[in-house]
Amino acid sequence: MTSIANGFDEYISQPDQQTKIWHYMDFTKYLALLQTRSLFLCQVTRLDDKYEGSQSYLAPEIPVLNEVYKALIPIGSFLLRKNAAVSCWHINDDESAALWKIYVTNNEGVAIQTTVERLIDSLAQKPTYRGQIIYGSIDWKEGNTSAKIAVSFFNKRPSFKHEQEYRIVIQSNDSMDELGGVNVSVTLDRLIENVYIAPSAAKWFAKLVEEITVEKYGLKFPVIQSDLDKSPLY
Repeated sequence: MTSIANGFDEYISQPDQQTKIWHYMDFTKYLALLQTRSLFLCQVTRLDDKYEGSQSYLAPEIPVLNEVYKALIPIGSFLLRKNAAVSCWHINDDESAALWKIYVTNNEGVAIQTTVERLIDSLAQKPTYRGQIIYGSIDWKEGNTSAKIAVSFFNKRPSFKHEQEYRIVIQSNDSMDELGGVNVSVTLDRLIENVYIAPSAAKWFAKLVEEITVEKYGLKFPVIQSDLDKSPLY
C-alpha cells in the first residue's frame, strides 16, 4: 500500500488480498447501496465510539509553546476527524452470529461478503488509508507525527476486539456534515461476491431481496439464505 503519511505501514498490517470480509446492514441500507451504486462512508465524528480517531496519545510529543497553542490541539484533532469518513468490514471466513444480532434487527437485513481485493478494486475513489484495526496500545517507534495521526484511525480499545475490523478511510476537505459522511461510487458486481440473507428471515423477505437484486437491478452475484438457524438433524 502507498500511504500519504510516511511510516504508516510500520504500524498497520495489510491482510492478504483474498481475505474474506463482511458488511452487515439492514434492508434499507442495502437498497440504498443498489439504488445509488455507491458505498456510504460514515463521518468519524458520527461513530458511536467517541475515541475513534483520537490523537490524545500524541500530546507528550507535541511541544506546547503557550496556553493558546495548547487549547488549539483539541480543535485540530476534531477537525481531522470531522474531515474523515470510514467504511468498516468484519474479517472472517464465515458468518458471525454475534454481528447478525448487533447490526440486523427483526432478521430483515443482509450481509455482503467480499474480499479485500474486490472491495478496493470496486471503488471509483481510492481510499486515503486502508488496513486492519489494532486493538490496544501501540508500541510507537520514532517517526513523524503525520504517520501517527493517520494510524489513529486504525487504533481501538481492546473491548472492541470482537469486531475483527478491516476499514477504509477517506479524508476530504469537502464538507461531510450534510450527509454525515460521503458516498463513493462502486462497481456492484465487483464489490459483492455473495449476499447472505439474515438467519430466520421470513420467506417473503428472502424472496424480496432476491427479486430486487436480480430482477430489478440485474445483478448476477448469488443471493444466499443464511443457514445459521437451521435445525440440527438430530
